[in-house]
Amino acid sequence: MGNRYLIITLFSVIFFSTCNQFTPGLGERVDLDPPELTIDSHRNGDYVQASFTLSGTAQDDLAVSRITITHDETDFSAALSDEAWSLVIDSTEFKDGDHEFTIVVSDDDGKETSASIYLTVD
Repeated sequence: MGNRYLIITLFSVIFFSTCNQFTPGLGERVDLDPPELTIDSHRNGDYVQASFTLSGTAQDDLAVSRITITHDETDFSAALSDEAWSLVIDSTEFKDGDHEFTIVVSDDDGKETSASIYLTVD
């Protein structure tokens, strides 16, 4: 009996001292959340003319890989610096009226978050 308890005790000590039981085993960093996106430069319905800058923030639990702004089925890549993004848009070739701009932020794992804003070109 004494040897059986000694073996069980030694096994338990070796097993539990070499494993981290509180790590789920999915690697050091697992991307669980999609990125977050804000549009800070304008609000829906704002008037714009000539050249204007769309800007805001984008953040992710690991890393933001790109910011894409779509207008009339044309994609533009926004500049990204730390958590701030921006894109200068020349509206002189747009017709007057309401225009939708869709901003999509993507992370390295392909998770995306999008937001749209409607601006009035005058």
